Amino acid sequence: MLGRQRRKSLPTSGDALRGAVGTTFKPLQKCRGFFIGSMPSGEQRMHTAIICASGPSLTPVDCQIAARSGLPVIAVNSSWRAIPECTHIYAGDLRWWDVNIPALPDGPERWSCNRRAHTRYGVNLFPTDTSGTFNSGQRAILFAHWLGAVRIILLGFDCSISNGSHWHGDHTALDNPTAANVKRWHGEFARVATQLRGSVQIINSSRQTALNCFRCLPLEAAISEVTC
Repeated sequence: MLGRQRRKSLPTSGDALRGAVGTTFKPLQKCRGFFIGSMPSGEQRMHTAIICASGPSLTPVDCQIAARSGLPVIAVNSSWRAIPECTHIYAGDLRWWDVNIPALPDGPERWSCNRRAHTRYGVNLFPTDTSGTFNSGQRAILFAHWLGAVRIILLGFDCSISNGSHWHGDHTALDNPTAANVKRWHGEFARVATQLRGSVQIINSSRQTALNCFRCLPLEAAISEVTC
């Protein structure tokens, strides 16, 4: 595992905010529809996690609070730029890895469910069933649970493009979300909520969200609840 980066202070303005070695697992097998293959080793397990997606509601203040919480932080796609103190970077899209791999910091672990990204760039492979539709934010929730998390806090999970595409604006070299994508996302998140109900406490602390399948709570209250 690569060494962690020294913590840096986060930018305080929206404009400023804009501005690993692969792990080997045992042979994969079908398991409960979402997870396949072996579980991670003990040193990789976590009990609580914060996941930062790239919805436009993600703010520098929330990233600062998340970084100071001491909890593992999983950054989805380019949200590692908003919170460079993150412990994990998760992306399911091979094209995202193709574009972004040269710029990634050394500290956070790199994970994907994409086998070609695993083979091409040596990122750690999350062994999950990818035969159906999915999005990286949804799979990041499953990834955190696979690592052992039974309490998960969500940030930047707007699941809407009413206020823009991402906190960092539109991608220039990648596709941006459409209304059809958003409609599909709602179904994907609903499936995960149903699958994990009763076994994982998921709190949506996004400042704005169209999702209604997870309980909502302000970030600081959510952190207090999961760490008490």
